[in-house]
Amino acid sequence: MTDSIQQLRLDLQHKIGYKITTTKEAGMLTDELQSKVDHSVSLSTIRRFFGLIPSRTPQKATLDTLSNFLGFSSFSSYNQYRIDSKGWIDELRLIEIKKSPVLKQEHIAYLNQLYKNKDFPVLFSRLFEYAYLEEQKSFLNALFENRDLILFQEPDHVNSIVFKTAFLIYNTIEHASPRPALLKALLKQELFRDYIVYNYIKSHELNSNYGAILERIKKISKRPSEQLFLTLILELKSYYNLKSIKKIDWDEQQLMHYPVPLIGRYWGYQLLYAYHHNDLHGYDLQLVSIHSFCHKNRESIPYFMFEVVLALLLIRRLDTLSHLIKDYYEALYESNHFHTDAERFLYTLADAFCSLYQDNTKIANALFGSLQLNLLGNSSWKEQFMLFYSVLGYQLFEGKKQQDHLQTYLQLSSDSGYLLFDANYIENYL
Repeated sequence: MTDSIQQLRLDLQHKIGYKITTTKEAGMLTDELQSKVDHSVSLSTIRRFFGLIPSRTPQKATLDTLSNFLGFSSFSSYNQYRIDSKGWIDELRLIEIKKSPVLKQEHIAYLNQLYKNKDFPVLFSRLFEYAYLEEQKSFLNALFENRDLILFQEPDHVNSIVFKTAFLIYNTIEHASPRPALLKALLKQELFRDYIVYNYIKSHELNSNYGAILERIKKISKRPSEQLFLTLILELKSYYNLKSIKKIDWDEQQLMHYPVPLIGRYWGYQLLYAYHHNDLHGYDLQLVSIHSFCHKNRESIPYFMFEVVLALLLIRRLDTLSHLIKDYYEALYESNHFHTDAERFLYTLADAFCSLYQDNTKIANALFGSLQLNLLGNSSWKEQFMLFYSVLGYQLFEGKKQQDHLQTYLQLSSDSGYLLFDANYIENYL
């Protein structure tokens, strides 16, 4: 019964999308229950259920109501579903792993089997969540130092399974009560940094917790490629905050051995730096390097160009962006093998910007209308994409629609705390 109740707590929090750690959050859940199920549960009962005040074994009526909220007729039905749903998860096996004081090889074998399941990110994150909430430091270390796990054997980190896993685990850390010692231990794990911190890049939160995490890692990291990534993104943070940014030089032969998105980030930053310092000659030299990479690695263009396109949108160089899209249109738009929906969204957005820049307003409107905001989902780039989406909408429309896009833009800017994205930036973008 205790394991079932613990799982019910986790499933409720997964459904509502936030942790119940304060009376305010308990009240939010109470309100949701009142609006969506026939029987109400008092605030004090919810507080007891989540351990905010001294608790006792929940009454059957309470468990039934909470199970109703998850779509089950009763707590018994909820439990039966957990046991019977073999196609989704063998809950009893997962509970066994959670309760184990050590992570065994047989546990890794089981997780590798689950990797084939589309719900693997949820299952793996639940295992992480349990260990994190229970402060099982040794278990967490074992989880992220085991290279036999299939999750950590992907030659290319950018895939939906790794991304979803990173998103869920990062959110666990964000919303759970602070556990500095646990986070410090996790950040020492290269696999945790590579597959979690660097796969869910919260560029819109560089002024807050995500930026603090990167600063902490930079002090302990020894790997050159990791140092390059951290330096680039933290310098980008300085640019967002209207601070001076420094020149970053890297051996190009060494650079070519790094992941393609990191290479693209490097050349995108070079364009940004040259533009920022009004170095026209340097800007042209960086473009030569970008063309050279694309000519030699045509199959990698969609992954390489992602950060280059972001940099060009950021510095408002739509002339350069238009030329690159023209030169590599087939590779970018007709290859149809994007890693993520975020890439599809970004390249369509870039095409719309360039069409507007070239006075093809009709095409720009059509492309803007084709942008599906739902494609962004939980993308770590969502807020930054929405900034540029609002900039484009502001340029395309007049009246109330234009003001709606302006308000969205200003709210996103305020949330981030970045000084770059002020009213002048959007009004004078073109």
